[in-house]
Amino acid sequence: PKEKLLENAKQVAMDHQIFDCNYVGLGFFPFKEPEQNLDEFLSLFIPVADAIKQQGKYFMYHNHDKEFQKIGGKTVMQHLAERVPADMMGFTLDTYWVQFSGGDPADWLEKLSGRVPCIHLKDQTFDQRMAVIGEGNINFDRVFKAAQQAGTQYMLVEQDNCHEENPFDCLKRSY
Repeated sequence: PKEKLLENAKQVAMDHQIFDCNYVGLGFFPFKEPEQNLDEFLSLFIPVADAIKQQGKYFMYHNHDKEFQKIGGKTVMQHLAERVPADMMGFTLDTYWVQFSGGDPADWLEKLSGRVPCIHLKDQTFDQRMAVIGEGNINFDRVFKAAQQAGTQYMLVEQDNCHEENPFDCLKRSY
């Protein structure tokens, strides 16, 4: 959680070593007031990312929809990518939230190439519901090709809402 990272990022990175996990992630940051929150994120998490890097790990940020709001003509994601060095922070790009926000997941994989060792795969239906991979409208052929070219190592199926279906059945279909 955010609090543990802020209290002792070094210890969190060392804890990840137990499972030989190279990526230390932050799953959410509230970008409700984009400009103010961007400055807050940078002041809080650049030191965290540096501490994690000093432990031989890589700090990862997982996007949702708010990161596609614009500040001065650029999305929050663009600002994050420009203002935090690539060797200090990567992105766990979430295909659903990119598409939900009007973006193209494959394009974002290309933009963030070299910084997306992990991506979260979930599909989106016409009515913007989360869906089993292949049962929505995200172009996964392009996503998979872009992920390979971007250096992605792990493509993780993540369906937060199965809409009263058995999650294991959804996982099987996604696989």
